Amino acid sequence: MFDPHLSLPVDYLWQIDARLREFGIDPSVWFAAAGLDAAAQLALGCGVGPPGPAASADPQLRVPLAKFVRLVQAALQTSGEPALGLLVGERLLAHTHGVLGGALLQARSLREALALLERFMALRMPLITLSLQHHGDELRVCFVEAWPLGELQRPLLESTLLSVRNLLDALTLGASRAGSVAFAFEAPEYARLARELLRSPVRYGQQWTGFSLPIHVLDAPLKQADPAAFEEAARSCQRALDRLDADASLSVRVQRLLLQAPAGLPSLQASARRLRLSPRTLHRRLVEQGTSFRQLLDEVRHSLALAQLRSGRSSIEAIAYRLGYTDSANFRRAFKRWQGVAPGQWRRVCAGVPAGTGVEAHRAALGDGDASKSVDLPIAPD
Repeated sequence: MFDPHLSLPVDYLWQIDARLREFGIDPSVWFAAAGLDAAAQLALGCGVGPPGPAASADPQLRVPLAKFVRLVQAALQTSGEPALGLLVGERLLAHTHGVLGGALLQARSLREALALLERFMALRMPLITLSLQHHGDELRVCFVEAWPLGELQRPLLESTLLSVRNLLDALTLGASRAGSVAFAFEAPEYARLARELLRSPVRYGQQWTGFSLPIHVLDAPLKQADPAAFEEAARSCQRALDRLDADASLSVRVQRLLLQAPAGLPSLQASARRLRLSPRTLHRRLVEQGTSFRQLLDEVRHSLALAQLRSGRSSIEAIAYRLGYTDSANFRRAFKRWQGVAPGQWRRVCAGVPAGTGVEAHRAALGDGDASKSVDLPIAPD
């Protein structure tokens, strides 16, 4: 389901480790449930000394995504705690977000901080993207799955959203005055705990996931602002992202470029130019990695189509246009190839069942689909 070249900071595993140990769960039991041995546990600094990062562990260490997913699944299984995502998110304070957390604390305004977070979200949580959307007199801070998260949708969205709320509280010294929180899935049995931890009204079964902020608070000056330190920290974030790009496979870099395109999905030629390669070289290197630009584009279109249909805010025609299809009929044919049903039917089914169930179905479909059989369609102009 996920690209094997992606990785996440080890800090987040340390916070899961700390929560599980508070529950009385030995880290060795957790790792064994994930199919990992004591050597892997020691290498990641879990279960060594008091809860939290081990003194011998490298804070710059990143965990391969496949291993991270197995450990999150095992944590949910061994703890039996459905609210684990929230309880881990409660521990994700500014210092757990590395250089990005430090940069955010120097911002001059919430607008500046949120723009930085939107830009560098991939440094900390590549599975979720941040989207800032203006709706009347409020700004919606939306959390969107970069790939269908399956059974991890709820805990990862809950922990990520709560960690960002924690950051805003740290920035504004508790005066962020955030509005209500929205989740696209149905209300869980721990909904009261969610309201308590998020310190806001929480609405479930919505068309989006995120929280709102009044427009008038976005440009209010922040007391802890340090413009020079902010600029230097932002440059550090860019250097860190550049290192990730250099270490990442070319296919991951292409996927990230496609997912973060501000307007329309770039063509092979435009993507190659942004990556400072010739189109022929880009094509050849992707083939060497067992994929192609067409296949990656197809996978990204699939993921974005699911997210946009699930949001319920756009027509089929609008989604088709944004994904680079010349007409909605081409999009409908592609979607039926991905999911086995027409997009309108999929949206109606999704609206009538809990979101978690729907996403698990999407995950299975995504795994069964043959992404290499891409429809020969034009790409939106760069």
